[in-house]
Amino acid sequence: MTNKLDDHLNGLVSPDDLSEFKDTIFCDVLGNGWADYFYNDKPVTVYKAPTIIECLKLLASKRVSGIIHAQPVLELYIKNLGLNDKLFVHTTPSERSPVFPLLISKKVKLAKEILTSFDRHFEDDHKLIHLDHPNRLEHN
Repeated sequence: MTNKLDDHLNGLVSPDDLSEFKDTIFCDVLGNGWADYFYNDKPVTVYKAPTIIECLKLLASKRVSGIIHAQPVLELYIKNLGLNDKLFVHTTPSERSPVFPLLISKKVKLAKEILTSFDRHFEDDHKLIHLDHPNRLEHN
């Protein structure tokens, strides 16, 4: 996602190749482990905001250059914030993007283990993951 008034960034073809955007600032949400993984080899600076709403407001005011986040989430908040006229959603997904998100409450004791296993499992192109016991993950 970019600001509609930023001609250079509106030429973004793939979120996986940010080489043309070296030294720009992208925004993501604090605690987003996927973003840490995604941006670790990118030539951009990542500003961590408390919420995606904060990122959208920063992008609309041109204080950050882009956001790479789940399209349905962005579209919902853009509509709710009335930012359709300012922001452009690029529809090409990252090759590193999960097909769907897995959300787990912070109160779940094994949340980190489950999410790590889930991410690793799908990186290996597996199709199913079973949680058959609260203390053990089983992979297929």
